[in-house]
Amino acid sequence: MREVMELYVNGVRHRLEVEPNRSLLSVLREDLDLTGTKYGCGEGQCGACTVLVAGRAVRSCTTPVHLAAATANHFARETAMDELAHLVGMDPLEFRLKNLKDERLRAVLEAAAHRFGWGRTKAAPDRGVGLAAGFEKGGYVATCAEIAVDRTTGEVKVLRVVTAFECGAILNPDHLTNQIEGAIVMGLGGALFEAIEFEDGKILNPRFSRYRVPRFSDLPQIDVVLLDRRDLPSAGAGETPIVGIAPAIGNAIFHATGVRLRSLPLVPNGLKGEARLHRGE
Repeated sequence: MREVMELYVNGVRHRLEVEPNRSLLSVLREDLDLTGTKYGCGEGQCGACTVLVAGRAVRSCTTPVHLAAATANHFARETAMDELAHLVGMDPLEFRLKNLKDERLRAVLEAAAHRFGWGRTKAAPDRGVGLAAGFEKGGYVATCAEIAVDRTTGEVKVLRVVTAFECGAILNPDHLTNQIEGAIVMGLGGALFEAIEFEDGKILNPRFSRYRVPRFSDLPQIDVVLLDRRDLPSAGAGETPIVGIAPAIGNAIFHATGVRLRSLPLVPNGLKGEARLHRGE
């Protein structure tokens, strides 16, 4: 069944009707005539088909087009979910649990919220908390985040992150924990400031000296909760843990400032005028 999708390629919006399981590579080359992306080994090993999706390198020959934007899709959905909760005057956790039917998603959400202490403490001034949940590639994730905003400089600092993850039976808990922690750190960059800058068809920040990536000073306190489902087959954990961090941070920024940010990265140059605007200055 064909689905309508929107792709933003090099800053240009494309609206397509495609089979969701087609490879991203075939859509780029055949539907958009972007033949600069090459077909190599066809197995994602040679790197000829590599493209950047939301700042992350992916092998487009082995990536179905509907999975290419998993991070962005979760950001959009969980941001909208938070907005709905706000509109009806409900706590974001309560709103999600009231409408959730998927027991595995409910389990990670409750586990993350419990470890985080959701609702048990009141956020300090200029601090906010947010949460998000989702599933991808057979894994389920929920993330809670606490942030601090400096209203003078507009700087947003992520203070604490709790992520609960379930991907069936766990074979190597230490390795899985490392994978989740790495996904959170990588996700911080795409959530806050990582972006390729274009002007007149040229990349303005082609070197790491100009392309902002997470540093040790950016890292929050990270707490990982593993849910071991021995009754279920093991699924992958290489991608799914990254999808919750951006919407959790975005929702926390809204909680702290009342500013709703709907695009990634959230604060490449800090909140600046948005934070001051909320104070009525």
